[in-house]
Amino acid sequence: MFQFVEGSTCKLVDIKSTHSKPTKTFNGNNTIKNVVHFMNKQDRQVGQTELTGVAGTKIKVQAPQGFALASKLWDFIILSTSEPDQKIYVDALKQASPLQQGTASLLTNYTIVHGHVTTYSEKHAIAVYDSQLHNIYTVGNNYDCKVIGSGFYDNVRFLQIAQDAWIKATDVFEYQPIDIKIKATSDRAIPIYDCRGRVISRNKLEPNSAWYTDRVVYVANVPYFRVTDVYWLCGNDILEV
Repeated sequence: MFQFVEGSTCKLVDIKSTHSKPTKTFNGNNTIKNVVHFMNKQDRQVGQTELTGVAGTKIKVQAPQGFALASKLWDFIILSTSEPDQKIYVDALKQASPLQQGTASLLTNYTIVHGHVTTYSEKHAIAVYDSQLHNIYTVGNNYDCKVIGSGFYDNVRFLQIAQDAWIKATDVFEYQPIDIKIKATSDRAIPIYDCRGRVISRNKLEPNSAWYTDRVVYVANVPYFRVTDVYWLCGNDILEV
């Protein structure tokens, strides 16, 4: 117990922890940049944004148009020097198809269809539209989708891949999923094709080489079997093992 004696003096001092948190400063010399990648449930990117600030800063993020954050509790990132690329998961907004509701739409002749498609275009990015033909986001090649509907605008066919998400039929190829083993014919080397039935390589496969294939497409009624992400073999050149 302390006791103050009359006439004595007391000096007050500041006691600081040796573990006190340093003050953050923000200027052009110590800022960093992080890229936020917005991913869907299939772990495919549907958008991205760049955020700049001091390492350790907590910054809130917003989902890209047509999407909502998968978790309301995870609506931020913390800027990091060790992880400059960060992922945030999002869900496509769930809303009834305007075609099914009878509201205004630029697409006509709607029909329910079911199938599998993969994106493929000579462009660097493939547009996905709403029923008003606004570009709501883009995807790259080899993006797999399930088709639930079909419609037309100005004689151009669009395929419905979500409640209000459409893609041009010319930007995809329809396929049938399979799981078989095939073998090149034994009399000659065979050419390699793309999904449109066009020869894409000077290289050829050796006779009798065997491959597993997971999908088949038909071009002018001729089957082509996928053996890699981009390599296809013509049905006239192979046999099922």
